Amino acid sequence: MNSELHCPTCLSDRKQRILYAARQPMCVICGNTNLIPETDSASQREALTAEMILADPAASHWLTGALKSALLRDPVDAANDAEALAYILDRHCRLLLQQPAPNGGKS
Repeated sequence: MNSELHCPTCLSDRKQRILYAARQPMCVICGNTNLIPETDSASQREALTAEMILADPAASHWLTGALKSALLRDPVDAANDAEALAYILDRHCRLLLQQPAPNGGKS
C-alpha cells in the first residue's frame, strides 16, 4: 500500500505531481488541505535507489554524504536512525510552517 499523498490542485492547475508523506496536512505550494492518496502503483514508478541518488549531479551534498555514511553502517541501525531523523525533520518543518510569517506576510 502506498502511503504518499498528492495535491490534486497542483496536478490540475500546474501539471505538477507533488508528493507528500501521509501525515502532511497541506500542500506547501498552494495551501490545499485536501491531499489525496497517490494512485500510481509502485511497479509503474521507478524505485529510488542509493545508486540513483549517488549518480545524480543534482542531489544535494548533504544527502549524498549522509547516504554514503549510512551505507557503511549496520543497515538496521542506519534505517532506524534515518526514520528517527525523518520524523524529527518532519516535525520541525510542520512547526515552522505553523508560525505566522514575519511582518504578517507583507514585504
